Amino acid sequence: MMEKLSGHTIRELFCSFYEGKKHIRLPSASLIPEDPQLLFTVAGMVPFKPIFWGKVEPTYTRVTTCQKCVRTNDIEQVGRTPRHHTFFEMLGNFSFGDYFKREAIEWAWEFVIDVLKLPEEKIYVSVYREDQEAYDLWLHHIGLPPRKITRLGKEDNFWGPAGPTGPCGPDSEIFYDMGPKSGCPDPRGCAPGCDCGRFLEFYNLVFTEFNQDEKGNLTPLSRKNIDTGLGLERLAAIMQGVSSNFESDLFTPIVRQSETVLGLRYGSSEASNVALRVVADHIRSAVFMITDGILPSNDGRGYVLKRLIRRAMRFGWLYGQRNPFLYRLVEPVVSVMGEPYPEIVNKVPMVTKIIRLEEEKFLKTLEQGMAMLDTLTAHSKRIAADDAFRLYDTLGFPIEVTGEVAQERGLVIDMDGYRDLMEKQRESARAARGDKEFLKMQEIYESIGSEYPVTPFIGYDRNEGHSNVLYLVREGQTVPELHAGEEGEVVVESTPFFSEKGGQASDIGSFSGPSGAGDVTYVFNPFNQLVSHRIIVKTGVLRTGERVLLSVDLPRRRAVARNHTATHLLHAALRAVLGDHVQQAGSLVEPDRLRFD
Repeated sequence: MMEKLSGHTIRELFCSFYEGKKHIRLPSASLIPEDPQLLFTVAGMVPFKPIFWGKVEPTYTRVTTCQKCVRTNDIEQVGRTPRHHTFFEMLGNFSFGDYFKREAIEWAWEFVIDVLKLPEEKIYVSVYREDQEAYDLWLHHIGLPPRKITRLGKEDNFWGPAGPTGPCGPDSEIFYDMGPKSGCPDPRGCAPGCDCGRFLEFYNLVFTEFNQDEKGNLTPLSRKNIDTGLGLERLAAIMQGVSSNFESDLFTPIVRQSETVLGLRYGSSEASNVALRVVADHIRSAVFMITDGILPSNDGRGYVLKRLIRRAMRFGWLYGQRNPFLYRLVEPVVSVMGEPYPEIVNKVPMVTKIIRLEEEKFLKTLEQGMAMLDTLTAHSKRIAADDAFRLYDTLGFPIEVTGEVAQERGLVIDMDGYRDLMEKQRESARAARGDKEFLKMQEIYESIGSEYPVTPFIGYDRNEGHSNVLYLVREGQTVPELHAGEEGEVVVESTPFFSEKGGQASDIGSFSGPSGAGDVTYVFNPFNQLVSHRIIVKTGVLRTGERVLLSVDLPRRRAVARNHTATHLLHAALRAVLGDHVQQAGSLVEPDRLRFD
């Protein structure tokens, strides 16, 4: 018989079960991924992408984790549904060239039926319509009847990649039957894939066997892998017999404290439910993001954090909160999540202070913006583009908040006009900064990057190598050749030169070809993973199509490497002396100096 299980118990049962299947349990990776294509760790497989790609050999061929994740593609839906989150936990078991579909399906079924003791009559599955092997395994090996196996298309049962490129493959999803729903368009034929909400997907088995490039082409991976994801919040709601993730024990202590702070009662109205869900979800994200070294800012990860804090504040404002309040919810998050994630326990003072400071900064803007919105919408059902722009440009009032207010009040925003005004402002700024030439160069490199999206790096174990010249660029346009005395940029098939990134200076060196030679003065990534080399031709001529020898200045590279290592030593020393709250926000690494931020 199915038992009520806490979120902590489920987390431990899953990882222990797969340890029994000879998996190594690893701790959660940071929310800040090493993958430059991603802002956040969005799935359990993200830390293992280099292994799935075949670029790194795995230390272990079987791994299990509970990975903390952040996804922000549906921020506006968070709070308005029972299951949308920005922060969530993903349980996973992974095989790197070890077992494949048969074992993945067999063990998932064993965990669901024998360990969790979910009623078999409630379990349904889906498979990719072209994956006959997975269908046959569910039908013949597990023994599910055909009516409980649904074939779906690529939009439903083909996972990945986690970013524009990377490993991917067909998947099979496991669903729990939540019971018939009113409004279902086909009650008799309802099955996984129906949007009525009857079937809740909670465990996804991804059979990772392809790599997708930037053009969408699929090529087989050198080894077949398994990547699974089980949503802890969803499973906790199922095991505890509640209809919303926010009613499980992973959320209820946070929701209860939010009720006290906001003077609301969960369940009293849908509006109060939305506010409490938004606040509970966003404070979880904020605590974990700040703990992992993300600070509020105007771009990248910091902007997402700022947006979450400000969205939660706006819902507090609706219920009379005119003072900082989110910082008071850090403690209940830590009380729920501190045992599996001790790093958040150690940083409570720092996290609390950062959230309170951000709240204090935004309160005046929020007060002025809401007052202006009230005036604008008192006698109109439409927010004009120039008004939305004035809110943003003059008061710093986020367009996302304006949009959410408009949605709640049944208003329409002239978003096309707003975007036009924003673009005009950017054009004015570019003209003032003299960015026209930069934009022209960017267009050129985007065109080259669409043809050659990745420049392979061959400098890990060598300081020189031969390569073919693909493109030459000079004064904002591609050219067939560069002559002695001319400066320009060259794109090659592969390079031993390290490009500038993460504050570390690029390699410099030289090149020589059949018709000329010169110096490499700077190396950079103008577009995604494309590498360009800034050069000066010293003798002769350099032409596209020629094969050249690229040579790195090795003594300089070694000096940069020493200073790179020194930044890590300095970071460790600062943490040892000042405490674990010290986080590296950036650095500058050059051959003769370093800076640690």
